[in-house]
Amino acid sequence: MLDYNKNEIENLEVEGGEYVFSNIEAERGRYQLTKEDLSKALGISSKTYLSYVRGERPIPSDKLLKMAALFSCSTDYLLGLDVACASQQTRKRG
Repeated sequence: MLDYNKNEIENLEVEGGEYVFSNIEAERGRYQLTKEDLSKALGISSKTYLSYVRGERPIPSDKLLKMAALFSCSTDYLLGLDVACASQQTRKRG
């Protein structure tokens, strides 16, 4: 697990509406889920989901843990603090 400062995550800047947490969006696409599908699975609105991945609102730990479980990834990977998703590493080996 990587050592990081909580402020490093909270202080990420968004330029031009880009996704701060692009790994979340990458996994959503890899699983062929729409924003609406993932939002529904998390029990939130699509607008709230977008505010999370754009870094406009902090992602609550319960939502982050649920995404990690859905995508078989670590929370560090989803936050961009780790380079690979566990499910991707498993597929490369197998």
